[in-house]
Amino acid sequence: MSTQKNESFAFINRIYKGRKKVAYMSEIKQSNSKAIVALIMGVLSLLIPFIGIILGILGLIFASKSKQEIKLTGESGNGLVTAGKVCSIIGIILNVIVILIFLVFFYFAVSTDITTF
Repeated sequence: MSTQKNESFAFINRIYKGRKKVAYMSEIKQSNSKAIVALIMGVLSLLIPFIGIILGILGLIFASKSKQEIKLTGESGNGLVTAGKVCSIIGIILNVIVILIFLVFFYFAVSTDITTF
């Protein structure tokens, strides 16, 4: 069985000469699940108004916890963590801006005198 594995690996090396080596499925590192959740929360914080602040905060929490787990376990997912953090921060900022715009709009809408008689 091991000779067949070595022969197929040698064949793959000949085909992909000068490119990245192909790894077997058992050699591929698994992505950290909290990093995936952090990315999902970050993207949702961009897409869902008002609730996006909460989702962004949760995304930042999951990103920081997954970063620690990745350092301990050696799993992959650093790019997912970075993307999740960036999306979460941008989502929080955009949601705060949207809320401020709504507050200013409603303040001026209520404070203006509508008497046209």
